[in-house]
Amino acid sequence: LGPVLASLRSDPGLQPLVPYFASFVVKQARAAKAPSASGASGTPSSGGAAPQKAKSVYASLGACQALLDLVQSLVANPHLSWERYLHQVLPVVISFLVRKNLGRAGEDHWKVRRQAGRLLAEMCAKLEDERSCVDLQTRIARTLVTGGLMDAGKALTSHFGAIVGIACLGDLVTENVLVPHLSTYMPCLGEALTSSQAANPLQQYEAYRCLEAILVAVGTLLHASEYNTLLRCRKEPAAPLIASLRSGGGGGGGVNPTSEAEAAGGGNSAAGA
Repeated sequence: LGPVLASLRSDPGLQPLVPYFASFVVKQARAAKAPSASGASGTPSSGGAAPQKAKSVYASLGACQALLDLVQSLVANPHLSWERYLHQVLPVVISFLVRKNLGRAGEDHWKVRRQAGRLLAEMCAKLEDERSCVDLQTRIARTLVTGGLMDAGKALTSHFGAIVGIACLGDLVTENVLVPHLSTYMPCLGEALTSSQAANPLQQYEAYRCLEAILVAVGTLLHASEYNTLLRCRKEPAAPLIASLRSGGGGGGGVNPTSEAEAAGGGNSAAGA
């Protein structure tokens, strides 16, 4: 699969195939809703068996990851334009974030949700127009809030995916979308953490994963804020203060290291006495 994905990331002649790739992704995501070919008419097949639904891509973590790898490789291809097909593929990627169950019990679906979040950010960044990118990020963030984070009927796994997805969209989205909802969400999460300790260890674990995702998102935001503050200080130095320090000025004159040391020594002696 590696060589195939590498080709999808770099082949300049794939643009005519993009609509077919987009259609394939959508069909794979909707496979669970469609009956298999043997029972397409809704009647039993010749063998008398009832019509069977096609296996959902969400039931296999490997299939989930392969589908995300496919989209991620195509989005990374600098020769391809995806704007016309984003409205088809975005709902599929979001579903990997907020769907209650991915894969079988015990599998690392958290990793797939994180990959889906990163892919959302890459798809937004693919837009050439900055305003279009901001609008798309806003719509996605609102979808993740209303259809995931703040929906009490959703599973904690869906909440985790919503938090990760919002955080992946960047610090501005985290600050303006996630943080304002924490005052409402955190008490609910705290209740899930405390009330499920004995009754449902799995739910408690999922609640902790949500808490971890929030701490990572907010921590990243605070780190970026501190970095930007330092950057502004470098770009806008306190020129008068620096000039004063360099000239030895400053009203009462510069500090004499010898006198300072003697004063400190005298103070210690007095203390010792």
